[in-house]
Amino acid sequence: NDKMLRWHVAAERFNVKTFVAVDCDDPFFDPTLTHATHQMLVDGDHDYVVPDMSAYIGSHNLAVRSSALHESVKRKTTSSTEMIERFFHADANIGKFFAYDVRMIEHHMRLTLDYDEDWWLIKTLCRERGHYVQRSDIIDFFELNTGLTILNEFRHTDWLRHRNEPTHIH
Repeated sequence: NDKMLRWHVAAERFNVKTFVAVDCDDPFFDPTLTHATHQMLVDGDHDYVVPDMSAYIGSHNLAVRSSALHESVKRKTTSSTEMIERFFHADANIGKFFAYDVRMIEHHMRLTLDYDEDWWLIKTLCRERGHYVQRSDIIDFFELNTGLTILNEFRHTDWLRHRNEPTHIH
């Protein structure tokens, strides 16, 4: 259950100073956006760099400085840390990565795999465009098939509600 602790232990064990968490439920993450997010962390003085959420959900993720994660782990009071951003320590320096070349349709796209509706949508994308489709092709596909985003768009509201629940840190 403790996502933060898993990350912390892995970072310590392998002596990782910075990383980007690419969750296994984000099969269509964009490696270019992911690299740029990490570069922002490394080049700046941020403890964490979070995506601005304008690019489609599942396109890129959180960049982490291991020393900041260590501080957050020390201060948390629960092991239920799935919504990790809620557990950043209060004095963390949090940067926000603004994705480039974001097209309007992306604001309605959710390509993370948490629910049956997500699975159906991802399976449809794979069937139509292949398993190794690039971000620009994904967006083109959804611009041609705008109705598909409705299948799981409501799940984003659920995710935001859980993300904004009270934290358990001191």
